[in-house]
Amino acid sequence: MTRNMKILFVVLGLSLALNVFALGHVIGRGLPPKHHSDRPPMGPIEFNLRAIHKLLPEEARGQLKDALRENRSMMRESYKAFREDQRTLKALLTAETFDVAAFEAALNQHDDAMRAMHGPMREALLKILPTLDQPTRAALADAFFSRPRMPKKMKFKDDRDDDMPPPPPGDEPGPGPEDGPPED
Repeated sequence: MTRNMKILFVVLGLSLALNVFALGHVIGRGLPPKHHSDRPPMGPIEFNLRAIHKLLPEEARGQLKDALRENRSMMRESYKAFREDQRTLKALLTAETFDVAAFEAALNQHDDAMRAMHGPMREALLKILPTLDQPTRAALADAFFSRPRMPKKMKFKDDRDDDMPPPPPGDEPGPGPEDGPPED
């Protein structure tokens, strides 16, 4: 092989590697990222401390901080129980056979742990909210009931609810989260 042929093969190999890298980069940007968080999805009201802290006046921030500081050890224990319940639920879901009664009991325990974890924040808000003016409460309501927005680079062109396909024929859509729990 001549010297020119060797140089040509090296250049072609580098060009191929660069093209494969560029193609992978373009494809990777179009795919949604994998979320590695094993945090549970929250309910309709998520206590986002940063958003609440930003919206509260200075004196109310102090009250909230004090209330949470008083309950720190209890909240820590509740969070540990919450995480343990998550592991239990995951183990029950991935078990060879599914035990409905054990899963229901673990799910109830998980709900109780979530309520206990949110309890101090709830109590603090119940004390603070009556002292706030209406515009501040309205801003808090927007923060409580708004969904996190998807970053622009993660949005897809067809990411609209109105583009969803209709349900299969004869399949009635069930109650959604906005309908509340079913009545007995």
